[in-house]
Amino acid sequence: MKIFRLIVCFFLFFILTGCQNDLPDPVEPDTEITLEIWETYNEDEQEVFLDIIEEFKKENPNISIELNSIGHGKGWEELQKGLAMGNLPDIAFVDMKHISALAEAGAIVNLNYLGADELAEQLISSAVKSNTYGGGIFGLPQKVETKVLYYNKTLFDEANVSYPTEEWTWDNLINFSKPLTKNNNYGYGMGNSLEETLPKFYSYGAELTNDSQGQFTLDSEAGLKALELKNSLCNEYQVAAGAWKDDFFNPREGFVQQKYGMIIDSSERFSFYDEKLELGVEMVPKGTYGSVSSIQGDSMVILKDSDYPHEAYEFVKFLTSAEIQTLWFEQLGSIPVNKEALNAVSTDDNFDVILKQATQTQPRLTVPQYNVIEDIVNEKISLVLKGEKTPEQALKEATEKVNNKLFN
Repeated sequence: MKIFRLIVCFFLFFILTGCQNDLPDPVEPDTEITLEIWETYNEDEQEVFLDIIEEFKKENPNISIELNSIGHGKGWEELQKGLAMGNLPDIAFVDMKHISALAEAGAIVNLNYLGADELAEQLISSAVKSNTYGGGIFGLPQKVETKVLYYNKTLFDEANVSYPTEEWTWDNLINFSKPLTKNNNYGYGMGNSLEETLPKFYSYGAELTNDSQGQFTLDSEAGLKALELKNSLCNEYQVAAGAWKDDFFNPREGFVQQKYGMIIDSSERFSFYDEKLELGVEMVPKGTYGSVSSIQGDSMVILKDSDYPHEAYEFVKFLTSAEIQTLWFEQLGSIPVNKEALNAVSTDDNFDVILKQATQTQPRLTVPQYNVIEDIVNEKISLVLKGEKTPEQALKEATEKVNNKLFN
C-alpha cells in the first residue's frame, strides 16, 4: 500500500500538468531510434521473441530493440522499482491485474490515443476489457490463459466412470466425483482462493463489483450460490480436498500424484499435465449462466516517459497481429489473443477445448488495489472450507471489509 501511494504521488504532476494525449510526435521514417523493452519470457519464449523482433525490424529498419529480461513473473516488481527510481523502459510486460494501478498512477499511456480502441475489435474481448480502466485501454494482451477442467483418464477408467463432457453442470461434477472418492483419493482437487473460485462465481452470474454504484458486491445471491457449491464439494459431499486440510496435497500436486481425479487450473499447465498423465480436458462445468471461466495473463504497456510512444505502439500492435499470434501458437501452444488467429489455428481435441473456453471468459476486475480484495476474500473462503464460517457470513464480512477499505 505504501509503495502504491508513493507511485501515485510521484506521478501526480503528470495528471495535473497535462493530458494523456499530449504525446511526442512520431519520428521521421529515416530517423534511427531504439526502443527499450522489459520482457518476462522464459527461455523458450525468448527464442521465439527474438525471431519476432527480426521480423519487425524488416518492416521498420530504423527501429532497434534493446531487450532487458527481468524474469518470469517479475514485471510488476521491477516496474515498481523503476517508478520509484525514475528508470523506465519504453515498453514493459506486466500481469494484466496491475494495469489499473499503473493507469491510476498516470504511469502508462492511454493507448486509445494511438488507435487501440479500433484494434480492440480484432482481439479477445475479455482480454481487452481486462486492460481497460476509466474508459481507456492502457495495455494490450500479449499472452493469455484461462481455466479449464482437467481430468485423469486413468482414474476415470479404473472407476468405470464416463469422462466429463461439455454439457456437464456442477451437479455432474459432484455426482461423478463420488465413485472417484475412495482410499484417501478424491474426485476433485480444489483450492481456497478467489482466483481459483472465479469460474464458479462467474458461472452463476456473480459480479465482483457494481459499476453503477462503485461497490463490491460478491455477497449477492449468485455469489452465495457459488460459495455454497464450493462448500458442499468439501463439507457436504466430501468429494473435494486441498491444502487447507491437514496432510492433504495442494490441487496441482495432488492431481499429478493421481490423488485427485479432476482439477480446474490454468491452460498454461496443459503441456505439463499432458506429459505426466493420461490427460483429458473439458470446459468448466455449467452454472445457471453456462460455462464461464476467468482470464489472466501478461500485457504490454507503454510508459508515459517514453520518447517514442507511436513507434512503441507499432511494436506492441505487431505482436497482437494474426500472423504473430499464429506463430506464438505454433511454436509454443499459446492461446492467440487475435480472434482471426484463434479461429484459424489447427489443433487437437484437448486444445480445441482450451481455445473455446478462452472465448467464454469474464474480464478481470480492474481495481488498482486488487490484491487487497484477494487477501480479504481468500481468508474468508478458507474459513468456510474449514467449517468456521457459513458461506453467507463469509461473503457478508468480506464485502463489508472490501467496501470499507476501497470503495466507501
